[in-house]
Amino acid sequence: MKKATLFFFTIFLSCSVYAQSLVADNSGSGTDYSAAESRKAFKEYSALLAANPKDAITYSKRAEVNLELKKYREAIADYDLAIKYNPADVDSYYNRGLTKIVTGDFTGALADMSKVIKIKPQNTDAYFNRALAQLNMYHSQAAIQDFTTVLKLDENYMEAYYYRGLMKHEIKDNKGACHDWQKAAAFDKRAGNMLKKHCK
Repeated sequence: MKKATLFFFTIFLSCSVYAQSLVADNSGSGTDYSAAESRKAFKEYSALLAANPKDAITYSKRAEVNLELKKYREAIADYDLAIKYNPADVDSYYNRGLTKIVTGDFTGALADMSKVIKIKPQNTDAYFNRALAQLNMYHSQAAIQDFTTVLKLDENYMEAYYYRGLMKHEIKDNKGACHDWQKAAAFDKRAGNMLKKHCK
């Protein structure tokens, strides 16, 4: 039991770091803002919202600033309002889901990614991140299913091979795990390490 708990804790750390990198990639326009610039932008967006408290786009933009400042719960609150005033805002569902993975709200992340998938059933990233949420909820088979869907849509999605391999290893499908890590080993050092450690 302790071994399994340690295994999932290690995966949780890996997923959290990966999700934070995705959050960083998806926040803002790709520009690196200083903390001072981010705080200034936050004040500007807050002033706009004071004048127009139902502006979904501005809530979404302020959420991105909160992500720059690593204020994840505040970002989620802004995405909540962005979605409230524009329920069709798929990007806010997706970014809120990523942020929930970072904060450990895997049930919420699963719900958000499922919403994105319902609207955009070919969105590989949504399937992948829903799988990360499933993984951290100990839903190994459901995670494997989502990782498999990712790879059906994009056979070159190497992260999916690595994590699906971890899940297969957890359910004692060592042959399947080794096959997945073999696929990813040339592109992912972690997969290569798992291959050396667990596969002959």
